Amino acid sequence: MSLITNTPATGWDRVTSITRSKVMPYVVHQTMNDYPLLKRLLSKAVKKSGGSRIEAPITYKFKTQGGWYSGIEVLNAALENTRTRAYWSWKQLFEPLVFSNIEIFQNHGDSGEQIVDLLRQEAEEVKDSLRNNFATSLYSDGTGDDGKEMDGLLAATDDGSNVATYGGIPFATYAWWQAQYSALSAAISWAALATRYDECKSGADVPNLIVTTEEVWTDLEALLEVAVRYNWGKNGGPQFDGGVPDTIRFRGSEIMSDEYCPSGRMFFLNDKYLKVVVASKHPKYKTDPMGFTTTDLKEPSDQDGQVGFLLWWGNLINTRPSRTGQYASIS
Repeated sequence: MSLITNTPATGWDRVTSITRSKVMPYVVHQTMNDYPLLKRLLSKAVKKSGGSRIEAPITYKFKTQGGWYSGIEVLNAALENTRTRAYWSWKQLFEPLVFSNIEIFQNHGDSGEQIVDLLRQEAEEVKDSLRNNFATSLYSDGTGDDGKEMDGLLAATDDGSNVATYGGIPFATYAWWQAQYSALSAAISWAALATRYDECKSGADVPNLIVTTEEVWTDLEALLEVAVRYNWGKNGGPQFDGGVPDTIRFRGSEIMSDEYCPSGRMFFLNDKYLKVVVASKHPKYKTDPMGFTTTDLKEPSDQDGQVGFLLWWGNLINTRPSRTGQYASIS
């Protein structure tokens, strides 16, 4: 009788064929980013309960009828129009939450098959994907997806060079509506920073946040005078401190780096005028303070699965572009 020498199935050996794999009870996100500007704006979101669009009354000039007078001379009492209205459309963002019922069945076995809850994990990934889209659109010009994208900073801090109309008001016609915009076409410097900052300010009304790329932020860091210090560590050895701060400020205003910021850009912002406006309440589902709504899971009529959505309604508005600005083409 000959010895049977069958070849074992590929991928299994003496140990792995009879031993369970050890999977860590969490998922490590390789795509998750931080969203510094998005977090800041959403933390101060303005809630609006309705309306066909987002509107803001705008005063565009001083009254000119008044003046000095003497005695009982006749005073000018003519009516004078000094106001107009800017408006922005409601923009809608979504991310689908989709499950096959067989996946839910497989993930919830009775003998310990589940390592990570599928529903919870998918919900976390959907939230992060929506935040990624949101953070990207913060820097848009509002023309993406056939104009369905939010009106981002490229539009809110323009002067008509790239965007013709903002908030329904044409930049070319009304100079008082124009932001402080130009292409720097050079490396960033403290002098360039001061120039744009001064153009955006009026007395104590100043840009309180400057946002740029990580590369430009590092260039600013390199302009600081570095004080090298050596400290004695707990382990008995010396510790090196380069002396560079975690936060850079210019005249008291924070300079923030954001990896979503477009290359070569720097934005001078004033959150007195720059706001994220959100829908305060979805007609059917619960809405959180930042405007996010999660729908119920529903079963499609022709599929063996469940579908829900994470929704957001709102827009980014800048009610005084002239107090904000932008540098493009920073080398």
